[in-house]
Amino acid sequence: MLDDRDYMRQPAYHEPRFSFTVALLVVNAIVFVIECICCGYPPLFSEGNYFALSLHGLENGYVWQFLTFQFMHVGFVHIFFNSLVIYFFGRSVETVLGRSRFLVLYLSSGIIGGVVQMIFSLLFKSFDVPVVGASAGAYGLVAAFAVLNWEERFTLLIYFIPVAMCGRTLFWGSIGVTIICGFIPNTGVANAAHLGGILTRERETLEKARAKMARR
Repeated sequence: MLDDRDYMRQPAYHEPRFSFTVALLVVNAIVFVIECICCGYPPLFSEGNYFALSLHGLENGYVWQFLTFQFMHVGFVHIFFNSLVIYFFGRSVETVLGRSRFLVLYLSSGIIGGVVQMIFSLLFKSFDVPVVGASAGAYGLVAAFAVLNWEERFTLLIYFIPVAMCGRTLFWGSIGVTIICGFIPNTGVANAAHLGGILTRERETLEKARAKMARR
């Protein structure tokens, strides 16, 4: 299981306990509560929304949407599953990369995922809808975990079913599922953003981290 790995164990008492993984989860939860208070439940996002990512917003100069859309969600199930992914993969990635590099990786995955989604929105009308959610950043963490454990085997719970695999399988499997789902119409899922998040990797940083782990 993931908790069997050295970098998944609890830190020593003298190490700083502040975690950006937990901080991201808290920020997402706070933003979601604010959404529900201001917009009702479930929150609805139109093209005129200042914070949800859309072509309409970018055309009006709302470039901050590349950041703000990552902290917004359309419902409890949406934020719950994104939070699960961030928590389970984020802890190990943050432990290996360090807090600052972890945060850069997470946010850049979200931003590049947003860029890819907007490119698809320009090319295909069906993609042109307001986008919210932390899943692009979450998929970036999944890809980072896969790269860091490229040849190692581990067990993941997929829909509560334990599945043994290695990092290579997780990485290419995630890409395959995202591409296949992208061809399914009217799913309401920003699959292009997911793909962008997966493909966002600080290659040099991850390679250094893998080498450091191999020397242990």
